[in-house]
Amino acid sequence: MLSNLVFSNVWMLLALPAFYWLGWIIYTIAFHPLRKIPGPFLAIISRLWYMRKIWTEDVEKDERALHAKYGPLVRIAPNEISCSDPEAFSAIYRFSNALDKAQFYEPFNTTGFSPHGDIFSCQSDKKHGQRRRIISNIYSMTNVAKSEEYIDTCSDLLTERLSQFADSGKPCDLGEWLHCFDMEPSPSYTVSRYTFDIIGELFYGRAFGFIDEGKDQNDWIKSLDKMIPFVCLMGVAPPILRPLLGVGCMLSQAGKEIAKGVYVTTLEIIMDAADLLATSKNIGESSARLMEEAYASRLEAPRTDMAQQIFAIYENNGEKVDYRWGDVEQESYGALFAGSDTTAIAFRSLFYHLMHNPEVRSRLETEIDQAVDEGRLTMPVAYKQASQLPYLCACIKEALRIWPGAQLSLPRTVPPEGMDLCGQFIPGGYVVGINAAVMHFDKKVFGQDADDFNPDRWMDPARANYMDKYMMAFGGGTRTCLGKNIAMIELHKLSPQLIRNFRFEFYDQDKTRWHTRNTFFARQEGVVVRVKHRKH
Repeated sequence: MLSNLVFSNVWMLLALPAFYWLGWIIYTIAFHPLRKIPGPFLAIISRLWYMRKIWTEDVEKDERALHAKYGPLVRIAPNEISCSDPEAFSAIYRFSNALDKAQFYEPFNTTGFSPHGDIFSCQSDKKHGQRRRIISNIYSMTNVAKSEEYIDTCSDLLTERLSQFADSGKPCDLGEWLHCFDMEPSPSYTVSRYTFDIIGELFYGRAFGFIDEGKDQNDWIKSLDKMIPFVCLMGVAPPILRPLLGVGCMLSQAGKEIAKGVYVTTLEIIMDAADLLATSKNIGESSARLMEEAYASRLEAPRTDMAQQIFAIYENNGEKVDYRWGDVEQESYGALFAGSDTTAIAFRSLFYHLMHNPEVRSRLETEIDQAVDEGRLTMPVAYKQASQLPYLCACIKEALRIWPGAQLSLPRTVPPEGMDLCGQFIPGGYVVGINAAVMHFDKKVFGQDADDFNPDRWMDPARANYMDKYMMAFGGGTRTCLGKNIAMIELHKLSPQLIRNFRFEFYDQDKTRWHTRNTFFARQEGVVVRVKHRKH
């Protein structure tokens, strides 16, 4: 009798989850408010489809294929929609009454420097606007241009290093953007390191030494490579699972050994992130220490960089606008976290596509050479000069279009009153977003050759203005990236300087395609090139 009762209770305990999931599947398919929005079956009933795409690092390809199959609205999770309709862009990424960011962004606030969090991950658009107004003037194009001399220092040093490798004729890994290497251990120099050093010059009062010393400083590149994929995975995971993934971070080395050899991507990701807490702590502590050093030395050697202006806000208006030292630390850390990788991705895209399109490269070389010969372009390059070269600007714009830095849907929460998208009413509280890697390939906006690298599409001013409305390389609406002007100045200054001095060619004609890893930031790896001096 007792055994029968125990057996019955055990059976019920086992059956309840099965009944729950069966009921949930029926609900999501037949009764859910988003049931009319098509999508993969696994995405309709759970977030596992989206999580798996983060694991396989290629979600942008699947999203393009899904929109080609299903149309402008695709369900990528039970409560989340990916949209590809250009007409919906201004509705989702507004400049007034803007939609709040979705819960996806919560895990990106990793430091705890400021009680206000960071501007990037701030979900409330109202709070975001309040905090952004405090520091937005620092990021204006006019103000960033005042720091060109510090960018020039890094550009000249990188040019010098690349010249050494051109002299040697040794190969370079373009996947790390001119990650130059020897077959024997030696210093390596990358544009990732170039962009890190510029962040150092602008936000910490000095370059970190990535280029000069030819190595990763404070293990930041290594640490961010570990942290960003895991933070992204946390973002797309159901909120209820995030604590479990966090526990995975703290699993012991023994746990990692148990999981070794088990071909389950979930376990692999979790176990690989077992030292994530130490990684995050390392970056945060190093960043805070360097910011304190910059503040302590600000009067010894006066500078006009962005750090000094952040310090001025803290000293002169900190009490009034509630901008504390933690906010100062958060500002520099945010630039380090988001500003280095995205700009390096844009550089890789530009030079990779120039190598694949020699006629474009030749035309760009001619424009730059003529500008130098006529005195319209000097070395080091001034942003104002470079921005007057139409074909250079078109090539940079096209590089940003065909390979944007962030290639996940940028999710927003539908307001309580709901909204109409593509003839469908979306109730409040659900999530909608657009992936730049989908929008940038829309043939109605960018032409029938949208799959191709073609800078000429940007040469007609009227057409360029129209296409610009749908560019998402730096986000959209009120959440357009604060660091956009820094990135644009870097791209316009360094690119013509390198094109004037060097030519990059594929080292092995059988290996001319890069390998990409999309974990929010879509990094490119694995194309080996040769650097050559250009003769004038």
